[in-house]
Amino acid sequence: MANNIRYVKPSLFNRLPMYKFINDLTRGYEGIVGNKETYLPKTKSENQDRYEARHALSLFKDFYNPTIDGITGLVFKNGIKLNDDVPQQLQDDLENADYTGNDYQKVFSEYFENALRKGIDFILVDMPRADVQSRADEIAMGVRPYLVPVKVENITAWKTTAINGKTVLSMVKIREFAEIDDPENPFATKTEKRYRVLSIGQWELYNDDGILLDSGLTGLDFIPLFDLNLDNIGFFEAEPPLYELGKLNIDVYQIDSDSRWAAHTASVPFYFGAGIDEESAEKMIISPNSFFTTNNPDAKLTIVDYDGKGVTVNKTIVDDIIKRINEIGFSVVLEDKVQTATESTLSGQQKQSKLNKWVGLLVNSINQILNAMSIMGGYGNNGGTVTINSDILSKPLDAQTLTALNNAVSSGNLSQQSMWTMIKNGEVNFPDDWSEETEKQNINTDGMLNNPTV
Repeated sequence: MANNIRYVKPSLFNRLPMYKFINDLTRGYEGIVGNKETYLPKTKSENQDRYEARHALSLFKDFYNPTIDGITGLVFKNGIKLNDDVPQQLQDDLENADYTGNDYQKVFSEYFENALRKGIDFILVDMPRADVQSRADEIAMGVRPYLVPVKVENITAWKTTAINGKTVLSMVKIREFAEIDDPENPFATKTEKRYRVLSIGQWELYNDDGILLDSGLTGLDFIPLFDLNLDNIGFFEAEPPLYELGKLNIDVYQIDSDSRWAAHTASVPFYFGAGIDEESAEKMIISPNSFFTTNNPDAKLTIVDYDGKGVTVNKTIVDDIIKRINEIGFSVVLEDKVQTATESTLSGQQKQSKLNKWVGLLVNSINQILNAMSIMGGYGNNGGTVTINSDILSKPLDAQTLTALNNAVSSGNLSQQSMWTMIKNGEVNFPDDWSEETEKQNINTDGMLNNPTV
């Protein structure tokens, strides 16, 4: 085991750069601008000082996270309803679903949001260990099942098997990070990498060197790890549904950086001299109150001014990209066959939209999780069901309205936050707490609320 514990399944390993990109996008300004040359490459002819100056002028306007937030808000605007068939003990457990104070609404909304970002996300149903003889003793001690969110990057290996004609998980290796005391500093802790290996009926815990730290039996005929797979291309494998949107957001950042630098340099004319010897040029002082002469009759000193046409072209390109970004977001709530917002109307009755399909997958996954919690908690073999209102959109918005909203965002007259609020409400009205000052601030700082001052 020592030589193999760090093994990463090739299908996951090949996606790690993509997940790193999504993690950087999720961090917003800090994740993109903070990674400098990763997302704002230095040109071949650009020295470091010029690059640093250009980078300092660059601003990252985040269109990715507001779209994620808008779509997630549509799904959970009415919350998750626990139906009457959910055992009361389980309902009580779900009020602190992850044992850290978060209720099931928050845990499952993050479950969906993470899957929306990366195509798939995981939740492990776990139980604290207790040195008791029976489940009744555990209940008396308050030992109960709880939910552990698991990132897709940490599911490093898995195997499946066929049982009664159905493919089921038979082994999974989960990378974990434990905070332990630092033996060299009594006041500090350090992070230690560990691997939890689950198989049907048992579990094992290894350190990063492959040494077995602990093991035990679960008494279950299944592995209590569940996934929300929004774009299924294989067992535990999915493509991020909004990956193109993220890449386009980087395009906007890079083009906008070029435009800002061009505008910065074009705003100040520069002097061009010809026929002036090097010694004389070094003594030149160019200012409104200075005068320069030379004995060379062919010498010239002229002002070169840039007309800035390229900046205008770049703005048009950026506007078109922003429109495409919004159309990708719209496509989630439109029927699958619809490619752009102008090709159909947006209606709450469209049962074949991607979003409604995803809600169905989410409900099914939550029901499986509740069932596992009920079994592990000793509440019965049926954990009950949940309901998420499938009428995602309150009222229909026609294509003309959607196009107008799209144009308003791309032209800088409307924030993405307000756009998604209007889509959720089904009407082009600002919420009760709207103010012109706040809207201007949102437009100017979309995705840059925590930006350092440039």
